[in-house]
Amino acid sequence: MFCLLLNSTALAAELTFPILTDTYMDSRSANLSRNYGASTTVKTLVDSSDGSVCRGLFKLPAELGIYTPDQIAEAEVRLYVFRDNTADRNITLYPLTRAFVEGSGNGTAPADGATWNTYDGTNAWTVAGGDFDAAHPVLGQNGEILNTNDNDRFFTWDLRALLTNETTRAALLNYGALLQIDEAPLPSSGSPRAPFTSSDDAVYAAAYQPH
Repeated sequence: MFCLLLNSTALAAELTFPILTDTYMDSRSANLSRNYGASTTVKTLVDSSDGSVCRGLFKLPAELGIYTPDQIAEAEVRLYVFRDNTADRNITLYPLTRAFVEGSGNGTAPADGATWNTYDGTNAWTVAGGDFDAAHPVLGQNGEILNTNDNDRFFTWDLRALLTNETTRAALLNYGALLQIDEAPLPSSGSPRAPFTSSDDAVYAAAYQPH
């Protein structure tokens, strides 16, 4: 969920916009050239067996550009995860420094959208795994467990500081954001992960899709 609380001398309003463009990238050797633009999840993951990782990508709703920094009182991205397995690892959001193409793949190659190696299926990232602004991280906050049997919850990221800074605001609105689980140190076993529900998952009600 993307919630925007506006400042106004006459009105305070909370607005919600859906995130409609999202995908993830997988560094496993067999998946370097695969696109996941049509996947029902946006995965963040680190694997103990080979050190491979998944990182998420999404574009912010275009409607945000209408509102000037002085109008924004709060701004929050909200994503839902069924079966949270992040354990004690954080998931951090970074502004992208290059645009990406979502693509229409579901683990398919050749790709017509972002992969670990490319931002559009053809042209290489400057650094494989995505070009992002590491100097402006936003730490994710995990909410209360909704159902103990499912271990499901919402994660949120507070973007007000980024949206009221000229440089990071431009990066977020023009390029989008990257999500990264703590990738070091490698876990001793298993794959700490959060497979967030994507905009392509039609099973969940709108409130559980990315906003």
